[in-house]
Amino acid sequence: MIEIFIIKVEDPGCFWGRITNGFSDLVENENQYQRLEEKMNQLYHRSHEDLEEIKLPVLEQGQICAIYCHELRCWCRAILESLVSSGSSYLAECFLVDYAKHILVKAKDVRRAVDTFWKLPYRAKKFALFGIQPMTLHIDVCEEKAKIGPAVRWDSAAVQYFQKMSRESEVAEAKLQGIAGDTFAVQLYLTVNDEKVCLNDDLVAKFFACYISPKNQNLMKSLNSSSKVSSVLCQKKEAPVKKNIGHAALALWSEIVQGTALTILNQGSAGQEQVAQCLQSQESLSWENANKQCSKTAVSLASRKSVESLKTFSFCPLEKQSDCKKTRFYLHDEMRKDKKTSTAMQKCDEIPALCPVLAFKQLFYRLLQFLNPDPLNSKSELEFHLQQPSHKMAFDPWNGVLVHSLIKLNPCRSMEMSPVSLDLKKELYKKKIVTPNVVQAYCWPAIGRGCDLVAVSQKGDDPLLYIPPLLTFLQLPSVYSYQPRRNLPLAIIICPGRQKAHFVCQMLMDLTRSTRPLSLSLVLVGQDPEETKKIKFTKGCDVVVTTPHSLARVLQIHCLFFIRLSHLVLDRADILFDEAMDEMATILQCFREATNVPERGSTPQQLIAVGKHWTKRMDSLVKENQSDPYIVITAMAEAALYGNVHQVVQVCLDCEKTSFLLTTLDFTSEVLQKTIVFTNCAEEVDHVFKALGSNSNFCMKVHEGMSTQVSNVMDEWSKKFNPGTHVILVTTDNCLKAFRIADATCVIHYGFPPCWEIFGARLCCMIDNFDNLIVEGSTLQSQSIILLTDKDAPQTASILHYLERAKAKIPKELYRFISDLNNTNDVCYTKSLCKYLKAYGICRDNKTCPSRHKLHQDMDKPRCLSGEKKLPGSGYIEIIPTCVSDASSYYGRIIQHRNKWEDPPVSMEEDYLMLLKDMADYYSEENHRKPVEQLEVSALYGLEEKIYSRVQLIALPQKAESAVLSNARVKYIDNGQTGQVMQKQLLELPAKFQVLPPQVVEFIICRVKPIDNEMDWNPQVSRFIKQKISNKSHTAKIVLALGNTLWLNTVVHMAKLADLKTTILEYNIRSEIMNSGFGTDNAEHIERLKDLCGVAKLSLPDDDSPLKQWRRAKVLSVLDSKRNYKVFFVDFGICSCVSLNNIQPLVKDALKLPFQAICCSLFGVEPVGKNWKPEMKEFVWMPFQDKELQVKVIEQNRKDLTNVVCYHVVVQDPSDAGSLKLSECIISKGQAEGPPAILNQLFPEEAIVNSHTGAISCLCSSVCALLGDQNSSSLRTTIVEELKNIVLQYPADSASESDLRFLCRLLRLLTTPKEQADVIIAMTHLAKMQVSFHPEVKWHQKEDRLVLNVKLRNFTEHSCKFGHCRVVFSAFVGIKLYLADLELQGSILEEKCSCVTKNEEPVITLFKEEKGEWSSLLKFKHSRYIAFVTY
Repeated sequence: MIEIFIIKVEDPGCFWGRITNGFSDLVENENQYQRLEEKMNQLYHRSHEDLEEIKLPVLEQGQICAIYCHELRCWCRAILESLVSSGSSYLAECFLVDYAKHILVKAKDVRRAVDTFWKLPYRAKKFALFGIQPMTLHIDVCEEKAKIGPAVRWDSAAVQYFQKMSRESEVAEAKLQGIAGDTFAVQLYLTVNDEKVCLNDDLVAKFFACYISPKNQNLMKSLNSSSKVSSVLCQKKEAPVKKNIGHAALALWSEIVQGTALTILNQGSAGQEQVAQCLQSQESLSWENANKQCSKTAVSLASRKSVESLKTFSFCPLEKQSDCKKTRFYLHDEMRKDKKTSTAMQKCDEIPALCPVLAFKQLFYRLLQFLNPDPLNSKSELEFHLQQPSHKMAFDPWNGVLVHSLIKLNPCRSMEMSPVSLDLKKELYKKKIVTPNVVQAYCWPAIGRGCDLVAVSQKGDDPLLYIPPLLTFLQLPSVYSYQPRRNLPLAIIICPGRQKAHFVCQMLMDLTRSTRPLSLSLVLVGQDPEETKKIKFTKGCDVVVTTPHSLARVLQIHCLFFIRLSHLVLDRADILFDEAMDEMATILQCFREATNVPERGSTPQQLIAVGKHWTKRMDSLVKENQSDPYIVITAMAEAALYGNVHQVVQVCLDCEKTSFLLTTLDFTSEVLQKTIVFTNCAEEVDHVFKALGSNSNFCMKVHEGMSTQVSNVMDEWSKKFNPGTHVILVTTDNCLKAFRIADATCVIHYGFPPCWEIFGARLCCMIDNFDNLIVEGSTLQSQSIILLTDKDAPQTASILHYLERAKAKIPKELYRFISDLNNTNDVCYTKSLCKYLKAYGICRDNKTCPSRHKLHQDMDKPRCLSGEKKLPGSGYIEIIPTCVSDASSYYGRIIQHRNKWEDPPVSMEEDYLMLLKDMADYYSEENHRKPVEQLEVSALYGLEEKIYSRVQLIALPQKAESAVLSNARVKYIDNGQTGQVMQKQLLELPAKFQVLPPQVVEFIICRVKPIDNEMDWNPQVSRFIKQKISNKSHTAKIVLALGNTLWLNTVVHMAKLADLKTTILEYNIRSEIMNSGFGTDNAEHIERLKDLCGVAKLSLPDDDSPLKQWRRAKVLSVLDSKRNYKVFFVDFGICSCVSLNNIQPLVKDALKLPFQAICCSLFGVEPVGKNWKPEMKEFVWMPFQDKELQVKVIEQNRKDLTNVVCYHVVVQDPSDAGSLKLSECIISKGQAEGPPAILNQLFPEEAIVNSHTGAISCLCSSVCALLGDQNSSSLRTTIVEELKNIVLQYPADSASESDLRFLCRLLRLLTTPKEQADVIIAMTHLAKMQVSFHPEVKWHQKEDRLVLNVKLRNFTEHSCKFGHCRVVFSAFVGIKLYLADLELQGSILEEKCSCVTKNEEPVITLFKEEKGEWSSLLKFKHSRYIAFVTY
């Protein structure tokens, strides 16, 4: 027994104390600690001359140190646990190892630990109650029951009771049971009011705890473990050690004790027993006394032989626990299984009667349960604990679930088994979610365990797939105790669009109403960088919901945004990678960089990706970004894509299908092949089996009529075959579940699958041969062959998209057949035209969108407005928007129209104004204002409001009890609005008022679309446009007219200034949308619609031609039956669709002048991949639109097909000194690659004058070659860093002019700040080593900007790079290098800064981050190099 003084109680599993009496080696010597305190105060209190010697230059977690505690008024030994930011300084959180306290001190007040002060062991020891585990009350919400059971954490009542008993106790004694790490496991005895209480048993008696067996305690029996205690340094509230100690039992011992004890431990088991005997020398007497007492009691109940077995089982010294465990297993097996031994014990001569035997057995069972409450395993513990992970795919054929992981987790079939907190379960019950669905049952345990997850399911768009277990994880604050204390997120959920982000955010708020408050932020930012900089997160931010484009913009501004991130969720990962591939690559790279640091080793790092489809880009997600991922796929067709099943399509006639089947089969392979041929009926099974049997193939068949032979067929299929054997099974889909085959190598769809689920089930017969993404080097190959006939072709449209995703080679005749099928049966022209097709020229979901996506010659011609007036197809109009649908689509009326701007306007609303007057006169009579008794949907009625309006009834309420007082939903056919009105307001509308067609017209703004590939506008910009334009007069130009829709290219609002008698342009709607940051250019909007018009044979107005005059053109192709043609204007270089009426033969005199449109090609660029990306057209010309460019012809050649001369040119903007050549710009953005010829031109080998220059040229060329490869960014950064290091090690006499030229050229191409900084450092170093020149700079400033005039002329190879507080300008004048590296006094907006050429001199414009006057340009005086003149 040892006597302890309890210092602090955290819970029964962790309390701190000092050993005051007991073992000689563990009892503290108070005098030694007093002398230690005096020496520390004497050393650290005095004014030390060499203060730097006792200061710590670097503070690290787990570092031993000395700090001053104001509460104790003395210097104390401590362990540094973390650093906390506090204003302009840092605070150090330290643990006092002698007092078991946590305090915060200033980081500058932390002192170095002197080795002499650490020879004494830590005074505060960590204890835990032995042999018990916490219990708490478990509540079953469904059954409304409560029961007490084991728990993970101690109940607060148990902690309070422990604290109360420790305060009231007079003496605290402990019986040492073992040591686990730095924790002493003890049996605690407290003396309260002269009564000794065993607190371990007391907690069990009060149902605060229950007994557990010693096998679950990390006791002295694991002394032979080779684990180090260094991991304890990172755990909070545990006293770390000064050095790495070779054994956990010596964690709290001084260096002197460790030196002697370690030599004993290293001697093996004998040495370990000596240490154990040393630690428990006094305890052995207690064990012997207890054994003798137990023997006396047991002899009165049974024989001595039985008592000896009982003694060996029950009471054994700590160093003999291994023998004890063997005996326990033996006794358990005997008592449970061996009935003969039990009978022999009953018949023993030393037991006189049956009753004592039963009494002995009852006592024996109770003692066994007390000592070993956990059920014993009949299997060996080695077999139980050391289960090797299986790399084989787990497949649930009944639920259709593919699970692939290195660890095995059981699905949670019920809500009680799910890893979801009780509060969240209540919220889920409110949403009528009683039990997890199939995919949730498999995904929730993996998320709850903190595993990386990839889930593909038809319900992959449901956020409940990941939210409940993720929220449960986030509600454990102790898990994130080591995270930096900043207002940055712990979890980020990336959604594919704005609407999905709002939906997920709302669901998170709904589920956390009754739980711990969740700090939630929705981050949706536009292209305005100022908006991104103003983002502020709530205190203690937990979750951020955003989109990939918004997150990428945030990462550009907030570089530490991922510093606390532990969970990254990709909602609809398939869409994210398809539509935002570049942004996702940036996000994942930042996530890897933020988490792959040693400081994050003790915090969760989880990546969750869910979706509805498997894509090839998800392969790299699993291989490169996830650690031991847990893959769950419930869509079997998607599982085949994951397994890389090779899809083959064979097109043939139905009568030739059997012969095609025979030619498809491979009988010459040297490996074992197992093929399943699926048919649609039993007759086809017999037919195919007969055809295959005639070729002497090893073939089997089974169908619905052969149920008795299923087992025989399966036995044959399961046999082991020799390599080169080809086993074939012919069957139907109805027999699929009975087989449960998973080892097929090929599936042949002889009969076309009737539905998508059956197609996936067929493919899963090859699941054992699917590729394994987790195991490296897995190259299994499986094949699926689809035999398509003329009878099956109408059904192939549903599977065509899947085959394209699988990279299958699809025959051209199949595409042609499906195209013809769509042309004949595709469209129901009574449907309305797709709103996305009208607004943006394309519908992203045209395969699932219910609207129409093709134009019709009759349905889409401009409609009649009134009488002889039709909807104008060209010219200029004045409109009034009355209903704003979104930012670019409105409804309104046309006020007037003119064909040309100089023509007088023609009124378009005379008939409508007359209608309003007639309706007012008609309803002025009271007998005409009676409500309609019987309403009909879609009928027209009059509505009595401020004025009388025509409305169309859309819907009636479902309950018709109060028909007159209830509301009805109507649409105003003359202004486009909808609303709810009372039924009594609807009046009978005479037929004469229904003759005039609806006057409302739909207006769409051209060439603008939402940013980030969104299909719907952000409500913020829609509200802004609605407030700005509603019920105002606007002037617009018509570009296209179809049906009731006008496409307007320029819509402006003109304001009249009465005092000045003039009119000004107040705003342009398209410019307002673009300036909001939520809109971007859509250059191909009208061109796509015109192509649809050409297919539908809709004639376009003459004014629609971009040339508007007769021009020379070349006919390229016929669009339809010789009425519309695609032509190329040879003098303008553009293509257009022209009707036959607008084409005339060209006279010979018109051919004398050469064609003015010249075919050009950018010199020095090649596409990334085989072809150029479609968006390259917009990317190339947007920076150079409406500018005069300088073009230099490099070479020319003649194209073989067209016999046209093509000029290879270099294009550059001569007015911008800081601009790149167009080819260099494309390469630097990663949109193109530089061929070897260009690299040799930029960094020529013949320019090499020494070995150093050769290395620079080679490295610069390597970096330039990697600019187009987006997957080699890390390699490129490494090469640039190596380049910098080579330059910094240059000898003084080795620098040359060509080196600087190479670096200047490379700096122009780089866009990454890290790479630019490395090249600038190298350039600066070279410039200092050789004679370089610094240009004269004159500058002046305004409130928001600085203007720098660099006095240089005739400069070449110039470069200007902008940083947050830095500008670097370099240029060559002849052979002289001019370099200006300016460190600015303040911060600038680098994205707005520019460098242009004015009057043949560079002019640099810098925009200030904060408006105001600068006292000087530079942070430090730099007059030695640059002369600054302020004016």
